Amino acid sequence: MKEIVINSVKDEDMLLGFKEYLKGTPEERWGEKVLTFDNEFGKGVIRNIEFDWGVSLFDCDLTFFDDVKVTVKSKGIAPVEFIYISKGGFTYKEGHLGEKLELEQFQNIIISPERFQEKNFIFPSDKEIKVNVIRIFKKDYLKKKNNNVAYLNDLLLSVFMDDKNTLPYSHGGSYSLKIADEVKELDNVHESGIMRTLSIEGRIYLILSLQLLEHHNFENTERITESLSKRDIKKIHALTEYIIDNISRFHIRRGAFKKIGLKS
Repeated sequence: MKEIVINSVKDEDMLLGFKEYLKGTPEERWGEKVLTFDNEFGKGVIRNIEFDWGVSLFDCDLTFFDDVKVTVKSKGIAPVEFIYISKGGFTYKEGHLGEKLELEQFQNIIISPERFQEKNFIFPSDKEIKVNVIRIFKKDYLKKKNNNVAYLNDLLLSVFMDDKNTLPYSHGGSYSLKIADEVKELDNVHESGIMRTLSIEGRIYLILSLQLLEHHNFENTERITESLSKRDIKKIHALTEYIIDNISRFHIRRGAFKKIGLKS
């Protein structure tokens, strides 16, 4: 297993660490940093963009040719990270003694590690991974006017108000195709300049709001059995993708509508 070790939780340091290990080609435009690599290590694209009030995005599409462990060592207080996996899956473990969590496709995840504790992300070989990470540095975000964190449920509120990160928190939530659709739209922002920046920022906050809503529902309502929910949501996604990719091949005759009770 290969290991990438990054000794900082700051966005710029993390991107620099990935560049050094992956031997990637960096590019920056309109405040958006993109690292592309295609070599013996693997292939992929890592996008990063920072906004005001401690909010930033890492959007990654990766395929490694060997099992890879990414170790991020915090020298202080790490951000709260809202993670959504659009494709594939990987393992997360906090520190050396932490429990391993298997994170899966379409799963909504929130992590807030203990202060000075390292985070370990283990990626399997030869599997495409698409993962979206919205990061919030709490100290900066709480300075934002109308941050409204007081309206979070008690559990997440305690995470945001824990300014010393003495209590680690991880949430491996339910599965959501609605979030998947919004994450996918990040790749469909084709504007340039200020319009592109505003479009990405607006979509990030929309995704974040959906993740917070999922967390609220997960903690406060009865849930469908996880295995059933996961199985069904993957079937729905596969069918939707198939229809989109093959829409031109579908020819529905006038009589077919009558058979299913629809008017043509």
